[in-house]
Amino acid sequence: MARHLNAELIRAVNEAAFAHYDHRGLKGTTIVSGEIGISARAIGSGIAPILEEYALDQL
Repeated sequence: MARHLNAELIRAVNEAAFAHYDHRGLKGTTIVSGEIGISARAIGSGIAPILEEYALDQL
């Protein structure tokens, strides 16, 4: 993917992902471009248990 398209995609995902959350009291979070390959799935899925337990949309 071209760099300018990648940058635009990352910007759009950041805006969409955090548009409806109340960020008071939280350290800023940024979505960044990652890597492609065998380790990408393991790295990305490592966040799943954390999100399941601590995500803001949990009741």
